[in-house]
Amino acid sequence: MAEQQVVVPVGIGELRASRDPAEVLVAYGLGSCVGVCLYDPQARVGGLAHVMLPRSAEAASLNPPGKFADLAVPMLIEEMGRLGALPRRMVGKIAGGAQMLVAPGFSGNGFNVGERNIEAVRAVLESYRVPLLRAETGGHRGRTLSLHVATGRVMVRAIGERETEL
Repeated sequence: MAEQQVVVPVGIGELRASRDPAEVLVAYGLGSCVGVCLYDPQARVGGLAHVMLPRSAEAASLNPPGKFADLAVPMLIEEMGRLGALPRRMVGKIAGGAQMLVAPGFSGNGFNVGERNIEAVRAVLESYRVPLLRAETGGHRGRTLSLHVATGRVMVRAIGERETEL
């Protein structure tokens, strides 16, 4: 009998690491937010962070710290490490970072939070030498991202489109 899958939502500013093969970690409604999936195939440990903003230094409050790329990605790597994963074996996949405000005056001047989130996530992954295998980012549509802990398979679904493997 096949094992029942357990969907574990990862909300804005949250992160989750798991080695439970039944779990599917899911970030719903990624607009300008970026979903960061990391996986260690040897330890079979996966993690997902739902990043809302690029840098904690730009915020008045750090709650929750998982909403910032510069804090969330290191925290996720640390949480996965507690479960037996090693950064040198991890691989990454990301989705999101859309420009959701499409109106005159919102395309420049730092208003494109999605693009800034993508850049910040990429920079942190690079600093940890975690290769980014795939990315579905940018555009103007929201996405849902899921990570199957048992296999490391990452699926993404843009609004109005079919789910595809990332």
